[in-house]
Amino acid sequence: MLFWFGGQGLTQQLLSQAYSSKRILETHSPVKIRLNAVVQAIEVEIKPQEGFTKVTIETTDSALKSLKLEFPVTDVADVEAAISNELGIQQQTVSQLARYQIKTTYQP
Repeated sequence: MLFWFGGQGLTQQLLSQAYSSKRILETHSPVKIRLNAVVQAIEVEIKPQEGFTKVTIETTDSALKSLKLEFPVTDVADVEAAISNELGIQQQTVSQLARYQIKTTYQP
C-alpha cells in the first residue's frame, strides 16, 4: 500500500514538471522524390474565384494509387504546364488525360 501511494506521489511530481527539449529537427534542403508510376487519369478542378486549382492524378501499376496536387493558377494552359512540370511528362500527354471541372460560386 505504501508503494502505491509513494509511486503515485512520485509520478505526479514528475509529470507536473515542465519538459524542455532543445532538440530541433532541421532540414537543410527539401528532398526531391521520383516515382515510377503510370498515369491513368488526371482530374482537374479549377476554382477561379478562389484563385487555385486542385488536381487528382490516378495511377496504375504502382503502390501509389493517387496523388493530389494544388496549383495557384486557374488558366487551363498554365494548369497543364504546371502538371507537366510536376510530373515530368509532356504537356500534350496532360491534355489527353485531363478532365476539367470549373467550379464557380453562385452569388445572387
